[in-house]
Amino acid sequence: MLKIFCCGISVTVLYYNVLISVCFNRLTILQCTLLWTPTLHKKIKVRAFTISWHQGDRTYACKTIDENIQYLLQRKMDLTVSAGRFAVSAIFLTITAVIFFQVDKAQPTPYMDEIFHVPQAQKYCAGNFTEWDPMITTPPGLYIMSVALIQPVSQLLQVEREDICTTKILRMTNMFFAVVNFFVLDALLRRIHQNSKISRGLTPSGTAFSLSTFPVLFFFANLYYTDMGSTCFVLLAYLASQYSNHFLAAVFGSASLLFRQTNVVWVVFLAGTTFVRLLEKDALKSQNQAKQLNKSYLSAVQVAINYALDVKNMVKMIACLWLYGVVVLGFLIFVFINKGIVLGDKEHHQAVFHVPQLFYFAAFTMGLAAPFLLSFDKVGRFLKSLRGNGWLFLLLFAFMLAAVHQFTYVHKYLLADNRHIPFYVWRKIYQRHELVRYILVPGYVYAGWSIFDSLAGNSLLWRLIYMICLVVACVPQKLLEFRYFILPFIIFRLNVHPQAKWKSLVELLLYCAINGTMLYLFLMKPFTWEGNPEEQRFLW
Repeated sequence: MLKIFCCGISVTVLYYNVLISVCFNRLTILQCTLLWTPTLHKKIKVRAFTISWHQGDRTYACKTIDENIQYLLQRKMDLTVSAGRFAVSAIFLTITAVIFFQVDKAQPTPYMDEIFHVPQAQKYCAGNFTEWDPMITTPPGLYIMSVALIQPVSQLLQVEREDICTTKILRMTNMFFAVVNFFVLDALLRRIHQNSKISRGLTPSGTAFSLSTFPVLFFFANLYYTDMGSTCFVLLAYLASQYSNHFLAAVFGSASLLFRQTNVVWVVFLAGTTFVRLLEKDALKSQNQAKQLNKSYLSAVQVAINYALDVKNMVKMIACLWLYGVVVLGFLIFVFINKGIVLGDKEHHQAVFHVPQLFYFAAFTMGLAAPFLLSFDKVGRFLKSLRGNGWLFLLLFAFMLAAVHQFTYVHKYLLADNRHIPFYVWRKIYQRHELVRYILVPGYVYAGWSIFDSLAGNSLLWRLIYMICLVVACVPQKLLEFRYFILPFIIFRLNVHPQAKWKSLVELLLYCAINGTMLYLFLMKPFTWEGNPEEQRFLW
């Protein structure tokens, strides 16, 4: 087992190095080396070849040691930061591994949705790719990835693939994704906030550590669920898009759809934000256009439409966006052939117009990003905004009350399964009194305002695209399920402008407390149902 674990970690590190190198558009073939010859007492300069490629061209360069050192200084990727980053990742891996083996010891057999995922993955390990469990609603990306990771390990250990395709080994797939997520989050934070001083050094690594322990996601590093892989490939697509590597972004976006079909929303988000970057870059040439982009949402949309309809801009847009369009087109073809988004159990996964899902997301985000969303300064500015835009807030309040009254749906799974945390949230809060859902509306208003106030560092168009994608991702879901909020939350959190370090520390402590509570409940508080001797456990 130790050999398998070590092999898995080695594959993780190799995979990360190749992946991040490609995403960063730079791959070093031979690193610079400085040799000292004692006999001659002379320094020998060794030249190193570095291949660089950018959108639409390829250039080759041969650099001396001095040039490479200068390059490293300019990029601020010194050895201290790199060593610190990997030290943080080692701590994260160690904690994850300890928790993983404790969870596996307590629950060695498939649990909850694993009773569908594990047997299906084992069929794939055995080479049976045609048999499919009709109760599985998501595509086979998780099982394909497990086979891809297990195959080199089985060859290295000279054992049959199906012999090591156990529940424990399959669960390690998500531990692999958890480690990759840490590095990708670190890279994204450095790229998105590259102009902020606080985003340099080891601060992004600390924030990435905190986000990697995001409770709803971190818990599923220990079980065989699709959430880790789904999040990983969306984040990889986001990273590639940030570096204008749209081919890789489309490839990773397509891979994310093999884990969860609704990730197509975030592929559209990447296309939209790519368009915004193109527009804003060109808008810098025109003072009037730049002013209109920041004036109001309406004026920003008008500028965007005029820009898109300009023939000379169309070629540039098509060159950057057509690959995302191919991914979306492929998704639409799938929906047409499949006659729906979900693969199996379609009866219990019907799309509805569940507007209050947005309010639940706002409350969820308010709780898990409290250090950034709740402060005396923010409350003061909210009250000031309330006084200055009274009629607007009144209309919003009335709309939300009407939405709660008319469009609240309660999925039967929410009321039937007492193993999930949302069951207790609904029973202890929303079912306490029929007026509770209305009383919470003012809190939703503040939470929504605070979320978008925290995104003020982004342009109006960026915020509009995020809001549209958030609506499309959440509103059609009938079931209140916190896992549906993972990606919109992480994308929100990544784009919050870096703030005081103590807030990130408080966030980490909050996540540790929640994770500790959830693990305690899962490990130490099993229970049984009447007439069923099998142990049940709490989870998200």
